[in-house]
Amino acid sequence: MDLKASKNPAEAQMDWMGCEWLVNKYGLEDSATTKCLEGRGHSVIGVVRR
Repeated sequence: MDLKASKNPAEAQMDWMGCEWLVNKYGLEDSATTKCLEGRGHSVIGVVRR
């Protein structure tokens, strides 16, 4: 995650933990964590846009 490009860098750790919890709870693929973080206004490094 690129904290400088995130809308809420102070909340990044809590958002990441929340997204990981949701992904694990519902048995989603790892890519769902990226979508979750992006939905919360964070910029995720290494994501290819098409």
